[in-house]
Amino acid sequence: MTVIRSKDVVTINDLSEEKRSSDGPSVLEAIEGFQGYAERTLIDKKVSQEISLGDCVFEPGAVVPSHRHDVEEAFYVFEGTGTAVVNDEEFEVSVGDALHIPRGARHSFRNESGRPWRMVFTYSALEATTIFD
Repeated sequence: MTVIRSKDVVTINDLSEEKRSSDGPSVLEAIEGFQGYAERTLIDKKVSQEISLGDCVFEPGAVVPSHRHDVEEAFYVFEGTGTAVVNDEEFEVSVGDALHIPRGARHSFRNESGRPWRMVFTYSALEATTIFD
């Protein structure tokens, strides 16, 4: 068993813009082309043989365009509010909400709230192929 302690993990609040990279473990990575969106992987093949887990942040105005994966994905909102679009159906999700994305389902996200929106995400496999529509 491996325990990832939150006090040992760098959060987006601890990072200046130039430090948001994958240079070290558990650092939020700003994803090129997605202004205001960053993610980090907390559980990967170093820890698990079957699943992955991470967290992400959408700054106000951030958008991740429509895409799909070859595995299932799930989210848990732990801060803020945002919009998820899954197969053309819109869902407003906020603190305490969970969202399940079936394998192959088109989905996108946007934060129009004016405050950061943070979620934990997990894939049903270690590797997920992402296809942008």
